[in-house]
Amino acid sequence: MIDLLEQNRILRAALVGLVGSEDPSVWDQMEIILRSTNVPNSDRVSGINAIDALRRTMPASPPRRQDGDAQEAKP
Repeated sequence: MIDLLEQNRILRAALVGLVGSEDPSVWDQMEIILRSTNVPNSDRVSGINAIDALRRTMPASPPRRQDGDAQEAKP
């Protein structure tokens, strides 16, 4: 049986394929276009829902390093 994390990964991959990008800034642009152009309502709703689902299931990003956390490069 597939665990929930694997199911999430599979569904996100399908949504990325539908939307065409993994980049949240591209999603913002696409949503603006969907909301402001004359496209069939069903396409508009599907696209916006897909973008919303990607945003809601976006994996948590790793914590950012603080300046004091930088490691020296080893020769």
